Amino acid sequence: MKRSFVFILVLMTAVGLTIQCGGGGGGGGMSVAKLEGTWFGVVRDNVENAHTMEMTIDASGIISDIYLDAKLMIGLSGTVANDSGNIFGFVMSDGLEGGFMADDSATHMGYLDEDFLVGVLQKGASNVPSYAGTDFQGTWSGYSIWLDADLEIVESGSTNMTIDATYDAVGTVLIGTFDGYIAGWSPPWGIAWGWDDTETYYFEVLMSTDKQFVATWSCEDVVETWYVEDCEFGVWSKQ
Repeated sequence: MKRSFVFILVLMTAVGLTIQCGGGGGGGGMSVAKLEGTWFGVVRDNVENAHTMEMTIDASGIISDIYLDAKLMIGLSGTVANDSGNIFGFVMSDGLEGGFMADDSATHMGYLDEDFLVGVLQKGASNVPSYAGTDFQGTWSGYSIWLDADLEIVESGSTNMTIDATYDAVGTVLIGTFDGYIAGWSPPWGIAWGWDDTETYYFEVLMSTDKQFVATWSCEDVVETWYVEDCEFGVWSKQ
């Protein structure tokens, strides 16, 4: 049976990394002021539970008003700074580190932290719509990265994927070409999952509320617990 190897996803990095990404990750660096606004979307934790997340970022990069499942995380705040291109690292007041990957318009971004909370956020969104399998069909492109145990990027490059009407998925990822299959999706959360043809890699795709952007991750499906350094992350926009 065909399985899918969607290697797209969220990006993420800790503050202070030297990032050299293909696609949208290079260049002089997006101003943190472009992230100003309220961000809302869906994240999944390391035990595969989905949650809504909301946060506010001001023009100087201060993160505040952080909500998880509509519950205010009292006393939690953070700071965000540009690492390179559209990639930003953050540090929360409790010491948690992670990062965002914004699109060129600073309307969408992926989320990843060192506890393997992965998600997708959209500026100005306020609720999660219902998703259909057809929302994942089409051509997606962006770029992906591999991180090491210190959250430093060890490989990056442009990647793409096309999902057809039968949910076959073909495209180019960092290791070359892939051919796989989306096995299922969650209508309430906008999360799809699958494997590659060899059933070696598991992936998830998390879709923005306007269904035009995805944050995804893919890991070897040989362990019960994944760590950031085990996986590929990337962000793609619908073409």
